[in-house]
Amino acid sequence: MTLQIEAAALGRIMTALDQNQPARSVELSTEEAAAVRPLYLLTMKPMVYAANVAEDDLADLGAANKHVQTMRNKAAGDSCELIIVSAQVRLFRTSASSMIVMATETLLLLQAGQGSSLASRRISTWSKMLHAFAC
Repeated sequence: MTLQIEAAALGRIMTALDQNQPARSVELSTEEAAAVRPLYLLTMKPMVYAANVAEDDLADLGAANKHVQTMRNKAAGDSCELIIVSAQVRLFRTSASSMIVMATETLLLLQAGQGSSLASRRISTWSKMLHAFAC
């Protein structure tokens, strides 16, 4: 029975891949997801889009920036998150400090009146990415 579930899921995943769609775009049941999880398919991993904007665009999350809007639409179409960052406000480039910088950027956005929902989305996105890299 498990082989039949795995075969059915892989058939649908192959169809999606043949159509240039990522494996994560295929809706899988809990059993199907469990059956293909050991394969560690790269396109099954969550994806995040990041838009690097000027410091001035950071305050309104790039709402007036046409390139950010294009990325926002693409990310939404792919059921992915879009994170707005500004290299101009980054103080550190080391891996160890990158989470501190991202947290600082989130605090700056909150101070700019962007609300706690943005912070929650960012934390959720970071959690998903950390989990994906750990698997």
